[in-house]
Amino acid sequence: MTEMGSTVVREEAVFIPATMKKIQHVEHAYECKSCKGDTSQRAQIKRGQAPLAPIQRSLTSPSVLAKVIYDKFIQYLPLYRQVKEWERCGLFTNDKNLSNWVIRTAQDWLLPVYERMKDMMMNKSILHVDETYAKIIHRSDGKQGNTNAYNWGFRSVLSQGPVIVLFQSALSRARSV
Repeated sequence: MTEMGSTVVREEAVFIPATMKKIQHVEHAYECKSCKGDTSQRAQIKRGQAPLAPIQRSLTSPSVLAKVIYDKFIQYLPLYRQVKEWERCGLFTNDKNLSNWVIRTAQDWLLPVYERMKDMMMNKSILHVDETYAKIIHRSDGKQGNTNAYNWGFRSVLSQGPVIVLFQSALSRARSV
């Protein structure tokens, strides 16, 4: 018999759990055998370069950082609860490490993107800006508690190119802010 057609009867979703793998980056060294025996020239040695880690002296990878940040800011999963999830996957860490990873990622990788977007936004002639404040109990600048912290939302308009939305927080409303 020969097939004369087919019909999709049903579709189903399949869940494939996440897996944790340890990847070792190896740098290989090579030498030129023909140069080694020749006394008139120096031996040629070449070494490969392993990719740099996103956070130096840390075992984290870009995919782990992305997952930690996604779970924290999109899924609203606190870091101390993420620790338990990571342990189930085979990564044994603590919430202090996860916190440091989030801070370092924001400073080293995301801040330059934010600054570039801010520069682009400041060249626009029209911006929508909204300010709101909230009382904070423990301030990082040493001032008394129960004072205001200020948050601003900035949005460019579609008629001036791609829309950019940025947020900024500060402990005062000073002009320099």
